[in-house]
Amino acid sequence: MIKEKFLVIKWKELLFYLLLGTFLSQIIRFLLLEMNSFIPNIITEFRIGKTNFSLTIYCVSASLATMFILFLLKRKGISIKDVGYQGKITIEMIAHSIFGVIVGVFLYSIIDLLSKSLGFGMYWGDISKSYSVIPGSIIDIVLLVLSTVVLAPLAEDTVFRGVLLNFLNNRFTKIKSVVIAAILFAVIHIPFYGPGLTIYMFFWTLISCMLFQKYQSIYPCFIFHSINNLLAYIIFPSVFSNV
Repeated sequence: MIKEKFLVIKWKELLFYLLLGTFLSQIIRFLLLEMNSFIPNIITEFRIGKTNFSLTIYCVSASLATMFILFLLKRKGISIKDVGYQGKITIEMIAHSIFGVIVGVFLYSIIDLLSKSLGFGMYWGDISKSYSVIPGSIIDIVLLVLSTVVLAPLAEDTVFRGVLLNFLNNRFTKIKSVVIAAILFAVIHIPFYGPGLTIYMFFWTLISCMLFQKYQSIYPCFIFHSINNLLAYIIFPSVFSNV
């Protein structure tokens, strides 16, 4: 279903929406870590991983940016229902979301193996690395649940699925829209991850975008994203990082 309301958004506005959370997080991270010794002391005292702390800053910033974007969209006559907050969560929707997670885990294993064998790895600077964050304390786990399982799906799926896909659907076919959205989401993550994970992010985003296109709802994307991040940032690193 094409929502013509999204035709009022211009390309430069879309780019602003996509990058706002990332820019905001980098500014806040710099202010907290570089200009105030209080925060680094807290990180050390409570054994919070610096990567986890940066990830939390990004997720909080992305959430704040998303609220601002929804405010701007409302002024253009675009409601949260138009973005994709609509429909009921059904058993079928949950089943498709979980199946997407299973496919994603399978894809990650293949790309992780291939990237290491080809010598470029999943992450920048460490070919052997398989996980970006390994929880080191209870506080680490709490922050990861809040940031990656709750805030990240709410922010990223709202902007990169609800806003971006509706914008693209008005200008391209649904298949082209999914591919373009997946490329943009993967490219934006390049500075934070690495070549292998960027390739994975492309295929992972295809799954999320297809869920959105099928149901015209953000809810299956949330379910898919939250379960994926629970596995990727908490369960798998905790169980397999020392294996």
